[in-house]
Amino acid sequence: MYFVVEYVLSFNHLGLYIGTALLSLLYLGFVVYLTWLCLIALGVSFLACGSTGRLGFAARPELFLLGHVDSEPSVPP
Repeated sequence: MYFVVEYVLSFNHLGLYIGTALLSLLYLGFVVYLTWLCLIALGVSFLACGSTGRLGFAARPELFLLGHVDSEPSVPP
């Protein structure tokens, strides 16, 4: 991020400053969102606000993952 800031500052244009700031905030927000979802999937239940059924997660992720072990194999024997 340091090099991006230095590169944009070399242009001396306010529009680029604002655009870079907005894109940086969107990117960091997306990283926080993905981290939040991964922690929920790993079983950190206090982060699960509301229903996570629409996300494909079960209340107990280890049971969700183990529930698909006996499904049909993708490669025939």
